[in-house]
Amino acid sequence: MNNIFMLGIVMVVLLTAGCAGPQDNSAQPGAGHSGVITPASGGMGFSQAAPAHIGETIALTERVNDSGQGYADYSARLTLLEVLRGDAAYEKIRQSYPYNLINIQQDREFMVVRFKYELTDTSVAGVSRLVNRDSFAICRDGKFDSEDNRYIIGAMPDFYGRVTKGGSVDGWIAFTVPKDASWPRIAYGSANLGSGGIWFETH
Repeated sequence: MNNIFMLGIVMVVLLTAGCAGPQDNSAQPGAGHSGVITPASGGMGFSQAAPAHIGETIALTERVNDSGQGYADYSARLTLLEVLRGDAAYEKIRQSYPYNLINIQQDREFMVVRFKYELTDTSVAGVSRLVNRDSFAICRDGKFDSEDNRYIIGAMPDFYGRVTKGGSVDGWIAFTVPKDASWPRIAYGSANLGSGGIWFETH
């Protein structure tokens, strides 16, 4: 189905793989992840070795306890829609909201990414899911970038919102990366766990 990978997901205990997650002091408070996303079998997007590409939609199920509502299965679709880096990212931030604080280290540059999260079903009626930048991190050379510095940026809009079944969040996340570094991969759901999760190429 047009780049949509429908995969059965089994929630299991933490597996040893991938990267150790960064501490992010700049991100807004959010639910993060209290569960683990792992596939029943291999597939695009479910490992660093086989990341999804820009524009590909990944179907996933995550079992989490969101904001004290109790554990529930959240079925969703996640798509990386756009990636801008360097001058293009800087101009996107500046033109979007001139008052954004955009001073960063001289050896780093912005990379802004646009994701869409669609909540398609829940195992418990009436529960909601808080989605934000807390669940994302960038990974370079097999390690999470501990200085990715997720920035709060205005008017793009930000990737942030609480959704119920049938709802979606479409917004931007701003990272910084070393200017001379290769294009990183982005992980969803393993930023605070070190394994599992959904992986995306950024170029």
